[in-house]
Amino acid sequence: MEPDVEQFRRQQLIIDGLAFNVIVEGSGPDVLLVHGFPDDHTVWRRQIPVLVAAGYRVIAPDTRGCGDSALDPALEHYRIERLVADLIGVLDALGVAKVRLVGHDWGAVQAWQLALRHPERIDRLIVLSVGHPAAYARGGLAQKLRGYYIWLMQLRGLMEFLAVRLDWYLFRQMAAFPAEFPRWRERLGRPGRLTAGFNYYRANLRLFWSRNDARLTVPAVGVWSDGDRFLVERQMRDSERYCEAGWHYERIEGCNHWLQLTAPEAFNRLLLKHLRPGGRGQLNASEVDAYIERLAGHLPASAEEEAEFLRRLRGWGEADDGQPVYMLNVMSYFAELHHVPGDEAVRGTPAEANATYERAVMPMLLRLGAFPVFAGQCSGVRIATSWHKDIIGAVRGLDECDRVLVVRYPNRRAFFRLISDPGYFKIAPYKFASLTLSLVPIEAQANLPDPRWVAGALLLCVALAAGWWRAARRAPAS
Repeated sequence: MEPDVEQFRRQQLIIDGLAFNVIVEGSGPDVLLVHGFPDDHTVWRRQIPVLVAAGYRVIAPDTRGCGDSALDPALEHYRIERLVADLIGVLDALGVAKVRLVGHDWGAVQAWQLALRHPERIDRLIVLSVGHPAAYARGGLAQKLRGYYIWLMQLRGLMEFLAVRLDWYLFRQMAAFPAEFPRWRERLGRPGRLTAGFNYYRANLRLFWSRNDARLTVPAVGVWSDGDRFLVERQMRDSERYCEAGWHYERIEGCNHWLQLTAPEAFNRLLLKHLRPGGRGQLNASEVDAYIERLAGHLPASAEEEAEFLRRLRGWGEADDGQPVYMLNVMSYFAELHHVPGDEAVRGTPAEANATYERAVMPMLLRLGAFPVFAGQCSGVRIATSWHKDIIGAVRGLDECDRVLVVRYPNRRAFFRLISDPGYFKIAPYKFASLTLSLVPIEAQANLPDPRWVAGALLLCVALAAGWWRAARRAPAS
């Protein structure tokens, strides 16, 4: 049964001098739902009751010029900076410090920008259909062709005329969603409303081509539907490379661009799963599942060995406490290279191959905020004709240890991101062809400070001292 949208509780908030219609339902953690074009808050009608029943407070505004919010005739007032400020204004008016943010279509565009510009206000981000701005801009020719309508909407006045001719024939053909058309025609048929919707595209044309590589620092989920005729899958999948705090991709099949309406049961299950609290940036079960899925089949091991490694890795990931982790690498070189699938380019001695790996992995570690704390070759003692690297001899196998490396990761997510990166798959054969490896996570009881902060503090002290010295030299003698 279709929910009665008229029963939703609404408030009128004055933001930037305009009256905004905002649905506020339920109590609990706040979830902000941001609609796209040509919709208003009613596009979320099949999610609002579900979220309220699950214990959330839902905030669903009609954005500037849409639905029952005030009409703003000025084109420049639809620029993204103002749209983001509108959403911040909604949160401020309702006393919300931090929110779970969900956006679809143009709502997803606004959601990305809000999370990139004000990450301190966002607990997590869930976007439908539209990927990271840079991923969209790099979506290839297929995405450019699917975005043809953006150029049509630049024809001010003419597009408004053509869209409504012959009972909105052009509009209906472009949207291709007959079930929702009566609702759109009722809303957009009011004076100025269709122009307001087009103004989102006209005032922000640069957004669609600007390759803004800004990194997202809050956990994010992207959801795409295989029946989307406006957006390609690539631009959503590629968003991962711009998300530093975790990314999960979900694909829903058998539905169109408006997946929250055409696949509500499937989408609502995903929505509730990804809205669950994770606390302090810990990995959640769905993120761990996604990383494990990427790793499967890329390990140079038998099926049994891979299954056991992934089982242990899953347990370690699901027990994430959000704290930094020190990973102890205990390595034993092979007498000669042991070739594994994908290592055709590996040459030299095992020690040389591992050195190639360590040089290649270092930039990847630094990009993730990880760094080696200690690295060195194992030494030992010769007794009679035997060479012992474990002087005590209490731990089996340590006499074969050749090299030890300790790497500090800012969190477990960083480790998962490293080993599931396609770039890592290319260099990993250098390591696995050259040695056997044991990985031991260490819970630090005396944390070393991040050297970047130490270096920054030292540079600040030097700058302050230099400034004081120069000021003292210029001071007139008394």
